[in-house]
Amino acid sequence: MAGRQDTRFRLIGFLPLTFFLAQTIHYWRVGGMGNLLWMCNVGNLLLAAGLFLNHRELIRAAAIWTIPGLAIWIRYVLFEYDFVVSSALAHVGGIIVALIVLRRVRMDRIAWTYAFVWYLFNDSAGSFWVVGYRSGAFVDLARAGYRGGCLSGIDFSL
Repeated sequence: MAGRQDTRFRLIGFLPLTFFLAQTIHYWRVGGMGNLLWMCNVGNLLLAAGLFLNHRELIRAAAIWTIPGLAIWIRYVLFEYDFVVSSALAHVGGIIVALIVLRRVRMDRIAWTYAFVWYLFNDSAGSFWVVGYRSGAFVDLARAGYRGGCLSGIDFSL
């Protein structure tokens, strides 16, 4: 019986994976693939991986990421742009799945540390992938100024 429940628990990982894939399709269509690097989108992928691997630290880190991700999404996306179903699934669905699985996984004292370290890894990897692969050097994006969206000033063409 316990093995059956463990399998069912791991299969929940298909939900955040589906949310991430829906966002991928949306951003592919509108030409904004760089937006997949936002923590809420990566968090769904991390949550799916944590559930599939039954890795508590990954699940906890992803659950922590959903909290500011939802607030930022409501303020800067939901109120200022059109409603997109895949975006709602990624943000609202992601936090719902995270809260459901946290009932079983629970939170511990160092989960915030894991979440911060994973954030630093994601930020560094994202910066390298977006900028470093093309120019061979990192660019100070803060000096470029805000151009209306996440990484909208970067040319992603090869």
